[in-house]
Amino acid sequence: MRNNKRIIIANISWNKSGWRNLYVNPRSGFKYVRENPGHESLNFKFDKKGVDDEHNVYGFIQFSTGYPKNLDKNAVIIFYSKNLETLKGEIVGIYGDVTVLQNEKKTKWIGFENDQLISNIVAKKELSLLFPMPLRSENYSQGKRLVPQANFTYTDEKFAGKIILDEINELKKDETELRLTDSLEELYNLRFQHAMHQLDNPKRLSEVRKDIARLKTVLHEYELGIRATKESAMDKEQVKEEKSK
Repeated sequence: MRNNKRIIIANISWNKSGWRNLYVNPRSGFKYVRENPGHESLNFKFDKKGVDDEHNVYGFIQFSTGYPKNLDKNAVIIFYSKNLETLKGEIVGIYGDVTVLQNEKKTKWIGFENDQLISNIVAKKELSLLFPMPLRSENYSQGKRLVPQANFTYTDEKFAGKIILDEINELKKDETELRLTDSLEELYNLRFQHAMHQLDNPKRLSEVRKDIARLKTVLHEYELGIRATKESAMDKEQVKEEKSK
Protein backbone atom coordinates (compact mmCIF):
# COMPACT_ATOMS: atom_id res chain seq x y z
CA MET A 1 0.00 0.00 0.00
CA ARG A 2 1.44 3.37 -0.99
CA ASN A 3 0.68 5.84 1.79
CA ASN A 4 0.60 9.62 1.64
CA LYS A 5 0.69 12.21 4.41
CA ARG A 6 -2.91 13.34 4.16
CA ILE A 7 -4.82 10.42 5.66
CA ILE A 8 -4.35 8.66 8.98
CA ILE A 9 -6.27 5.99 10.89
CA ALA A 10 -6.39 6.93 14.57
CA ASN A 11 -7.35 4.89 17.62
CA ILE A 12 -9.82 6.33 20.13
CA SER A 13 -11.04 4.76 23.35
CA TRP A 14 -14.39 2.97 23.13
CA ASN A 15 -17.46 5.02 24.04
CA LYS A 16 -20.86 3.33 24.06
CA SER A 17 -22.66 6.69 23.72
CA GLY A 18 -21.17 7.27 20.28
CA TRP A 19 -18.60 9.82 21.51
CA ARG A 20 -21.33 12.31 22.33
CA ASN A 21 -21.22 12.06 26.14
CA LEU A 22 -18.56 11.78 28.82
CA TYR A 23 -17.66 8.15 29.36
CA VAL A 24 -15.41 6.41 31.86
CA ASN A 25 -14.39 3.08 30.38
CA PRO A 26 -13.90 0.56 33.20
CA ARG A 27 -12.64 -2.09 30.77
CA SER A 28 -10.05 0.03 29.02
CA GLY A 29 -6.43 -1.08 28.93
CA PHE A 30 -5.40 2.45 29.94
CA LYS A 31 -5.58 3.39 33.61
CA TYR A 32 -6.40 7.04 32.84
CA VAL A 33 -9.51 6.12 30.82
CA ARG A 34 -10.65 3.68 33.53
CA GLU A 35 -10.64 6.55 36.02
CA ASN A 36 -11.49 9.61 33.90
CA PRO A 37 -13.52 10.40 30.79
CA GLY A 38 -11.19 10.37 27.79
CA HIS A 39 -11.00 13.72 26.01
CA GLU A 40 -12.16 11.96 22.84
CA SER A 41 -15.49 11.32 24.63
CA LEU A 42 -17.07 14.23 22.73
CA ASN A 43 -15.43 13.80 19.32
CA PHE A 44 -18.79 13.33 17.58
CA LYS A 45 -20.79 15.85 19.58
CA PHE A 46 -20.73 18.62 17.01
CA ASP A 47 -22.36 21.37 19.07
CA LYS A 48 -20.04 21.64 22.08
CA LYS A 49 -20.81 25.03 23.60
CA GLY A 50 -17.74 27.22 23.82
CA VAL A 51 -15.73 24.75 21.73
CA ASP A 52 -17.21 24.10 18.28
CA ASP A 53 -18.40 26.85 15.97
CA GLU A 54 -20.67 27.01 12.93
CA HIS A 55 -18.11 25.43 10.61
CA ASN A 56 -15.64 23.53 12.78
CA VAL A 57 -15.65 20.63 15.22
CA TYR A 58 -12.86 20.12 17.74
CA GLY A 59 -11.74 16.69 18.84
CA PHE A 60 -8.99 14.76 20.56
CA ILE A 61 -6.62 11.91 19.75
CA GLN A 62 -4.15 10.55 22.27
CA PHE A 63 -0.94 10.62 20.23
CA SER A 64 1.09 8.28 22.43
CA THR A 65 4.43 8.80 20.71
CA GLY A 66 4.02 12.42 19.70
CA TYR A 67 1.99 14.30 17.12
CA PRO A 68 2.14 13.25 13.43
CA LYS A 69 4.63 15.92 12.41
CA ASN A 70 4.50 15.01 8.73
CA LEU A 71 0.71 15.16 8.41
CA ASP A 72 -0.28 17.61 5.68
CA LYS A 73 -2.85 20.34 6.18
CA ASN A 74 -6.43 19.57 5.11
CA ALA A 75 -5.93 15.99 6.27
CA VAL A 76 -8.46 13.20 6.70
CA ILE A 77 -8.68 11.15 9.91
CA ILE A 78 -10.47 7.80 9.98
CA PHE A 79 -11.37 6.75 13.53
CA TYR A 80 -10.87 3.22 14.81
CA SER A 81 -12.02 1.88 18.19
CA LYS A 82 -12.19 -1.52 19.85
CA ASN A 83 -15.79 -2.23 20.82
CA LEU A 84 -15.45 -3.55 24.37
CA GLU A 85 -18.91 -5.08 24.25
CA THR A 86 -18.21 -7.28 21.22
CA LEU A 87 -14.41 -7.24 21.64
CA LYS A 88 -14.14 -6.43 17.92
CA GLY A 89 -12.29 -3.55 16.31
CA GLU A 90 -14.50 -1.09 14.40
CA ILE A 91 -14.06 1.84 12.04
CA VAL A 92 -16.50 4.31 13.52
CA GLY A 93 -16.25 7.65 11.75
CA ILE A 94 -14.29 10.25 9.86
CA TYR A 95 -13.02 13.84 10.14
CA GLY A 96 -12.30 15.83 6.99
CA ASP A 97 -10.12 18.89 6.36
CA VAL A 98 -8.28 18.29 9.64
CA THR A 99 -5.61 20.44 11.24
CA VAL A 100 -3.57 19.20 14.19
CA LEU A 101 -3.36 22.04 16.68
CA GLN A 102 0.13 23.15 17.64
CA ASN A 103 -1.27 24.34 20.96
CA GLU A 104 -3.99 22.33 22.67
CA LYS A 105 -7.32 24.06 23.16
CA LYS A 106 -8.51 23.85 26.77
CA THR A 107 -12.13 24.54 27.67
CA LYS A 108 -13.82 24.45 31.06
CA TRP A 109 -16.06 21.37 31.08
CA ILE A 110 -17.31 19.81 34.30
CA GLY A 111 -16.61 16.07 34.52
CA PHE A 112 -13.22 15.87 32.84
CA GLU A 113 -10.04 15.74 34.89
CA ASN A 114 -9.52 19.20 36.40
CA ASP A 115 -12.84 20.12 34.74
CA GLN A 116 -11.03 20.78 31.46
CA LEU A 117 -11.79 19.43 28.00
CA ILE A 118 -8.65 19.22 25.89
CA SER A 119 -8.84 19.41 22.07
CA ASN A 120 -5.85 18.86 19.79
CA ILE A 121 -7.48 18.53 16.35
CA VAL A 122 -10.01 20.64 14.43
CA ALA A 123 -12.01 19.55 11.37
CA LYS A 124 -14.75 20.85 9.10
CA LYS A 125 -18.19 19.81 10.38
CA GLU A 126 -19.54 19.37 6.89
CA LEU A 127 -16.84 16.80 6.12
CA SER A 128 -17.05 14.89 9.39
CA LEU A 129 -19.48 12.27 10.65
CA LEU A 130 -20.01 9.28 12.91
CA PHE A 131 -20.77 6.20 10.81
CA PRO A 132 -24.35 4.98 11.43
CA MET A 133 -23.06 1.46 10.72
CA PRO A 134 -19.55 0.85 12.15
CA LEU A 135 -17.31 -1.27 9.93
CA ARG A 136 -15.47 -4.34 11.22
CA SER A 137 -11.77 -3.54 11.11
CA GLU A 138 -10.84 -7.19 10.58
CA ASN A 139 -12.10 -6.82 7.00
CA TYR A 140 -9.25 -4.39 6.29
CA SER A 141 -6.37 -5.48 8.48
CA GLN A 142 -5.41 -8.76 6.74
CA GLY A 143 -4.86 -10.39 10.10
CA LYS A 144 -2.61 -7.59 11.33
CA ARG A 145 -3.22 -4.84 13.88
CA LEU A 146 -4.99 -2.02 12.05
CA VAL A 147 -3.63 0.73 14.29
CA PRO A 148 -0.25 0.37 16.07
CA GLN A 149 0.54 1.28 19.65
CA ALA A 150 1.40 4.80 18.47
CA ASN A 151 -2.39 5.24 18.16
CA PHE A 152 -2.27 6.23 14.49
CA THR A 153 -0.94 5.10 11.15
CA TYR A 154 -0.80 6.64 7.70
CA THR A 155 -2.91 5.20 4.90
CA ASP A 156 -3.84 6.13 1.33
CA GLU A 157 -6.79 7.49 -0.65
CA LYS A 158 -7.66 4.05 -2.02
CA PHE A 159 -8.17 2.71 1.51
CA ALA A 160 -10.18 5.78 2.55
CA GLY A 161 -12.36 5.51 -0.56
CA LYS A 162 -13.07 1.85 0.18
CA ILE A 163 -14.12 2.73 3.72
CA ILE A 164 -16.65 5.26 2.41
CA LEU A 165 -17.98 2.84 -0.23
CA ASP A 166 -18.33 0.00 2.29
CA GLU A 167 -20.19 2.24 4.73
CA ILE A 168 -22.64 3.19 1.96
CA ASN A 169 -23.18 -0.49 1.15
CA GLU A 170 -23.82 -1.31 4.82
CA LEU A 171 -26.40 1.44 5.00
CA LYS A 172 -28.12 0.10 1.89
CA LYS A 173 -28.37 -3.37 3.44
CA ASP A 174 -29.85 -2.09 6.67
CA GLU A 175 -31.85 0.99 5.66
CA THR A 176 -35.40 0.49 4.44
CA GLU A 177 -36.01 4.12 3.52
CA LEU A 178 -34.32 3.96 0.11
CA ARG A 179 -34.75 7.61 -0.72
CA LEU A 180 -32.93 8.55 2.46
CA THR A 181 -30.19 6.01 1.71
CA ASP A 182 -29.73 7.39 -1.79
CA SER A 183 -29.32 10.88 -0.38
CA LEU A 184 -26.86 9.61 2.23
CA GLU A 185 -24.87 7.89 -0.51
CA GLU A 186 -24.56 11.13 -2.44
CA LEU A 187 -23.63 13.00 0.73
CA TYR A 188 -20.88 10.49 1.58
CA ASN A 189 -19.48 10.71 -1.94
CA LEU A 190 -19.59 14.51 -1.96
CA ARG A 191 -17.98 14.75 1.46
CA PHE A 192 -15.16 12.47 0.43
CA GLN A 193 -14.63 14.34 -2.85
CA HIS A 194 -14.58 17.60 -0.91
CA ALA A 195 -12.12 16.25 1.61
CA MET A 196 -9.88 15.13 -1.26
CA HIS A 197 -10.35 18.53 -2.98
CA GLN A 198 -12.00 16.84 -5.96
CA LEU A 199 -15.48 18.39 -5.67
CA ASP A 200 -16.61 20.29 -8.77
CA ASN A 201 -19.81 21.76 -7.30
CA PRO A 202 -19.44 22.63 -3.57
CA LYS A 203 -23.03 24.00 -3.44
CA ARG A 204 -24.37 20.50 -4.10
CA LEU A 205 -23.05 19.39 -0.71
CA SER A 206 -25.28 21.92 1.06
CA GLU A 207 -28.29 20.98 -1.09
CA VAL A 208 -28.00 17.27 -0.25
CA ARG A 209 -27.64 18.01 3.47
CA LYS A 210 -30.92 19.94 3.35
CA ASP A 211 -32.60 17.06 1.49
CA ILE A 212 -31.53 14.61 4.18
CA ALA A 213 -32.67 16.90 7.00
CA ARG A 214 -36.11 17.19 5.37
CA LEU A 215 -36.43 13.43 4.85
CA LYS A 216 -35.37 12.70 8.42
CA THR A 217 -38.02 15.12 9.69
CA VAL A 218 -40.69 13.25 7.74
CA LEU A 219 -39.52 9.87 9.04
CA HIS A 220 -39.34 11.18 12.61
CA GLU A 221 -42.92 12.43 12.37
CA TYR A 222 -43.95 8.97 11.25
CA GLU A 223 -42.19 7.40 14.23
CA LEU A 224 -44.05 9.76 16.58
CA GLY A 225 -47.36 8.85 14.97
CA ILE A 226 -47.89 12.33 13.55
CA ARG A 227 -48.26 10.80 10.12
CA ALA A 228 -50.50 7.81 9.54
CA THR A 229 -48.13 5.57 7.62
CA LYS A 230 -44.60 5.66 6.36
CA GLU A 231 -45.80 5.32 2.80
CA SER A 232 -48.16 8.28 3.05
CA ALA A 233 -45.50 10.32 4.79
CA MET A 234 -43.01 9.75 2.01
CA ASP A 235 -45.68 10.28 -0.66
CA LYS A 236 -46.67 13.63 0.84
CA GLU A 237 -43.05 14.72 0.92
CA GLN A 238 -42.64 13.74 -2.72
CA VAL A 239 -45.72 15.80 -3.69
CA LYS A 240 -44.30 18.76 -1.79
CA GLU A 241 -41.00 18.45 -3.66
CA GLU A 242 -42.75 18.26 -7.03
CA LYS A 243 -44.84 21.36 -6.28
CA SER A 244 -41.73 23.32 -5.35
CA LYS A 245 -40.04 22.55 -8.67
